[in-house]
Amino acid sequence: MLEDRRKKEEDKEEDRRKFQRRRFSRFKIDQMINLSFGKESYVQVAGVNISQGGLFCKSREYVEPYTKVYIMVGLRIDDENQEIRCEGIVLRSVKQNDEFSIGISFTDMGEEDRKKLNAFILELERGL
Repeated sequence: MLEDRRKKEEDKEEDRRKFQRRRFSRFKIDQMINLSFGKESYVQVAGVNISQGGLFCKSREYVEPYTKVYIMVGLRIDDENQEIRCEGIVLRSVKQNDEFSIGISFTDMGEEDRKKLNAFILELERGL
């Protein structure tokens, strides 16, 4: 029964990811991002792409799916370094060779951080 429930949850998350892929454009990034799990517990990951709905990154450390994470990412917006802080949930963590591919959905982002992210994405869309 527990396995059936988990399978149903995984299927729902897969459907959610597919919907997000259609809903948000993804943009390639190449930078380090800090994921925090609480008090003084964090891991640095390599950002691969970002969208308005979340981010995809690579890590040498495994992060359990459904883990709540606090995200700090520095972005270059209007020729200035800006930092975005938000919360997210790990939707997938799959081992590929010697690292893990991690998909994270943004779950809570303040208005100012959302504006920064939108400005960053707008610059990428324009090719700036």
